[in-house]
Amino acid sequence: MKTKLKLTTGLVLLTICPALQAQNPVVQTSYTPDPAPFVYRDTVFLFTDHDEDDAQYFKMKDWQLYSTTDMVNWTYRGTPMSTATFQWAKQGDNAWAAQAVERNGKWYWYICAEDTTKHLHGIGVGVADSPTGPYTDPLKRPLIPGDWGYIDPSVFIDDDGQAYLFWGNNGLWYARLNEDMISLGSEVIKVNTEDTDAFGPLVMKHDYQLNKRIPKTNYEEGPWVFKRNGLYYLVYAAGGVPEHMAYST
Repeated sequence: MKTKLKLTTGLVLLTICPALQAQNPVVQTSYTPDPAPFVYRDTVFLFTDHDEDDAQYFKMKDWQLYSTTDMVNWTYRGTPMSTATFQWAKQGDNAWAAQAVERNGKWYWYICAEDTTKHLHGIGVGVADSPTGPYTDPLKRPLIPGDWGYIDPSVFIDDDGQAYLFWGNNGLWYARLNEDMISLGSEVIKVNTEDTDAFGPLVMKHDYQLNKRIPKTNYEEGPWVFKRNGLYYLVYAAGGVPEHMAYST
């Protein structure tokens, strides 16, 4: 059965003004975009991408892990996963945004990497017994084969135990996950990101797939889904480049 989402646009989160910029970033020795925190017992684990020091554009071959128990002092836990974990992926680059979750004593780290069959990003999943790994690819193939805009996976487990995977740049898709967390429990469903009630009014933005400016809503990429006080939130990078943060509920 296809599940339909009805989203309404919320307040836009203002970009942080220069006076509020942090003077002591969590990570000071490595380039770590797209941080994905997960609270487990008394520890916050921070899963990140990793740009190499000599990158001129993107040069991303692995993912890093940090942790803290006081939100002040952070411990580098290494690079538990890389493109070498996924035999179907382009090696040594295009290891982009990822997010992890724990379920029933197992850790599932959802990543996007270049699918060498499709030559576009696809979604994969690494599995481990510990957040620090080692992670393995149980499928030996993408969970979701490559397609245009198939990046930035976000995993969410609802109160009833149903897990969902959201993803997308220049579009937004989702699917239910089976309890094993490594197979889909539904077809891939495309969210209507042209719904102005959900994502704000149409404005002229550059479409990178079409390589031209067209009318589009606020949604751009990087979905992040969570639930608070009975309300579902979809936070995302919005507005085109330069981006800002926004959310719909």
